[in-house]
Amino acid sequence: MIRARSAVLFCVLLISGLVACGGEPATPEERVRAWLWAGETAAENGRLRVLMEMISARYKDGEGRNRRGVVQLLAGHFRRHRSIHVLTRIERIAFPTQGQAQVVLYAAMAASPIEGAQSLTNMRADLHRFKLDLADEDGEWKLLSAAWRPASTKDFILLGRA
Repeated sequence: MIRARSAVLFCVLLISGLVACGGEPATPEERVRAWLWAGETAAENGRLRVLMEMISARYKDGEGRNRRGVVQLLAGHFRRHRSIHVLTRIERIAFPTQGQAQVVLYAAMAASPIEGAQSLTNMRADLHRFKLDLADEDGEWKLLSAAWRPASTKDFILLGRA
């Protein structure tokens, strides 16, 4: 149950990147950051269709889920949770080869607004560390795979100081 919920939360956070604002970011890192920001925004607004667009048709995770499985988890999560607020902290963004990106980030998800990392000590929130593999598919970043594990409030506080 917790693994499935984590997968849903992961997808909610990351599968919404086509809502990017303004002009096209100049560098690959700026494009990845815009993708992450757009995913967070779409998740908070319950935009399942936008999130679906962010997942590659080639998606496969360590739990054996494909794109369809992740989308089903997202849909169930949105049905159960009307309000989603997300706080993210990026640990690193790397580009192992051209057209590929690896992101390590922490995400806190709660039913009420998250004021900052310090506020996590006084509220109920799901905390996760994600390792994401992205691919540039026809000029758009798409999620290829993801791995996640629980995180702690301390992780968020330490990253907030970096």
